[in-house]
Amino acid sequence: GLNEGRFGWKGAMQGYGVRQFGKMIADSDQFATCLTKRAFRSVCKRDAETSELAAIRSVASQFQADNYNLRRLFARVAATRECMGDR
Repeated sequence: GLNEGRFGWKGAMQGYGVRQFGKMIADSDQFATCLTKRAFRSVCKRDAETSELAAIRSVASQFQADNYNLRRLFARVAATRECMGDR
């Protein structure tokens, strides 16, 4: 609907039950971005700034490509220059 572009829906947009709703949420771009921001906050001990959102989106894209591997997500976040202080 109205928020399709903002949320980044992918795959099936209909279904029945909590399991299918959870899969629909997990397959969205915004889910990967949200988890990446949370990992950034956890590893870097601060929220990402607006100027760092391009790096967050890049890591989120890699997170999706890695089939949502959390270990790699945290490693990638820790290795970003934004987290290391080279802003």
